[in-house]
Amino acid sequence: MGDPTVCERSGGAADRGVSEDDGAVYWRNSGCKVTTLKLRPYQQAAIDAVRENWRVGKNRVVLVAPVGAGKTACAEGMIQRALESPNGFDVWFLAHRAELIDQPARRFMKSGIPFGIVKAGVAPKPGCRVQIASVQTLKNRPIEALSKANKRALVFVDEGHRVKANTYLQILRDLRTTYEVVYVVYLTATPYRLDGQGLGDVADALVEATTPKELISLGFITEGTVIGRPPPEQLDPRAVGADGEYDEAATEAIMDRPKLVGDAVATWKKHSDGYPGLGRCCTKASAMRRAEAFKAAGFRVGFLDGETPRRERQSLLARLAIGGQRSAHPLGLDVLLFVNVLTEGYDSESSYDLVLHECRSELWQGRSYPPEYVPLCVLGDYAPTKSMGAFIQFWGRGSRVHKDKPWLRLLSHAGNEDEHCFLSAHEGFSLEHKQSEWMAKLRERNIQQGVAVSQGGATRLICATCQTRWLPGTSTCLHCGGNTLNAMGRAPGEDGGGDEEAPGELVEKQADAEAPRPPTPFELEAWFTSEFSKLRRENSIRVSDGQRAWKPGRIIFKYKGIFKRDPPWEVYNRYKRQYGFTQTEE
Repeated sequence: MGDPTVCERSGGAADRGVSEDDGAVYWRNSGCKVTTLKLRPYQQAAIDAVRENWRVGKNRVVLVAPVGAGKTACAEGMIQRALESPNGFDVWFLAHRAELIDQPARRFMKSGIPFGIVKAGVAPKPGCRVQIASVQTLKNRPIEALSKANKRALVFVDEGHRVKANTYLQILRDLRTTYEVVYVVYLTATPYRLDGQGLGDVADALVEATTPKELISLGFITEGTVIGRPPPEQLDPRAVGADGEYDEAATEAIMDRPKLVGDAVATWKKHSDGYPGLGRCCTKASAMRRAEAFKAAGFRVGFLDGETPRRERQSLLARLAIGGQRSAHPLGLDVLLFVNVLTEGYDSESSYDLVLHECRSELWQGRSYPPEYVPLCVLGDYAPTKSMGAFIQFWGRGSRVHKDKPWLRLLSHAGNEDEHCFLSAHEGFSLEHKQSEWMAKLRERNIQQGVAVSQGGATRLICATCQTRWLPGTSTCLHCGGNTLNAMGRAPGEDGGGDEEAPGELVEKQADAEAPRPPTPFELEAWFTSEFSKLRRENSIRVSDGQRAWKPGRIIFKYKGIFKRDPPWEVYNRYKRQYGFTQTEE
């Protein structure tokens, strides 16, 4: 690819106005149409790795990069190189939704890449070397009539974890029939299908451009703060449909209990600070119940799903981007509830740029300038899911950093962060990973690093007053400000905080701080994982110093001292076996 240089326009120096979009820095030149792309180092390295796989015959590559890493920027860099190639390439950029077509189209227009759009209601441009295509439209159109008939094709599949859908498979077969050589790049932040299966059967190699942890450290995305309110009772693991997801009726019955709905509204009111946010719901009926509760509390609420008409959808997204109670705009939204959409591809700021002009007559209110953008700062999770990909994709909707964005808060009421782990933990993928295998690897890596885990999630602090959960890092509750009850059930400090919750919220108080309650299954697993991993590390040091290793019986005494009861022996013995200790009792 080579490092691009600034284009010098004829007749004068380049106009070095700079804009940054998902890592791509454009050097705009008022005297020429071509705009040069300067890639971040990890983007260029990822492109080089993809090309190296092609060189050795691995033509189908999964390019993994978290939300905000700039996957489309990587695609743009490869497209620019393909268009310069003397071998002749046609380029296809495939997407399954309108937003995923509009966003690359905007980028390619900025960088001077000529393209056609294959989408219902848009006039085609046959012979254009770059085609941005809706898969629903392309499947019904002959590829030969749209292509320039080069012998080679470069194909990008946006949200590439969806590639096993029949529509994608059909189009890829048609492309391989049309061209002698086809190079495929699957762009995704979550390289496993929504059913939990890996991508090894559709790809030859995987390139991990960067990790959420690295992007957070570089300041490009934020993990934010998780305020985990008391989760609903455990869903029946047998209540799972043919798609591998929780049964909607069972989920709705749990999530729509009045106390939990009331808690969701009160938590949003406490922690949104007037910024707009998204609420992910399990069903349309569940979203409608929450919408009524939010409206009754004075919030401006909208709802969309896959059946929402395009024009209404655009209006709702634009209203959210100028909303929040900090905004004075009369049509702004505080909360946008949704079902089965907006978990992929949606970017609040890009949506503002793309759709606000289409809603000009509605939202500009006769002014010559648009209303001010308000960053997305709140995510409300009200939909338990078996899909790790769906949850991580949702978290990514709020992870992008913006100059006016003070923070991100994930208000978790579904407990998904416990089962699927925090955003920053997701790295080290392979083509062979199924979701279940990936979670097992994630657990083992966390154990090796001395992080106590249960169901994938790190050990939490739990507030003794309001039962809010969060990761260690502060000694006071993020929700009510009281002192904490740790994940092992220890009593709170002497200056515990009071209950500031509104009536009707889901609040379970500890009856007697001096008589510790028995740990929950989650807390039990977290405690034993932490203690056994700690013992293993300490013994390694003691043995290297010539000292005798401690026996695991120490853990029994510690457990009795904290919980005032014998440990569950089957759990204790299981951890003894897992960590390589003998079965003899000490």
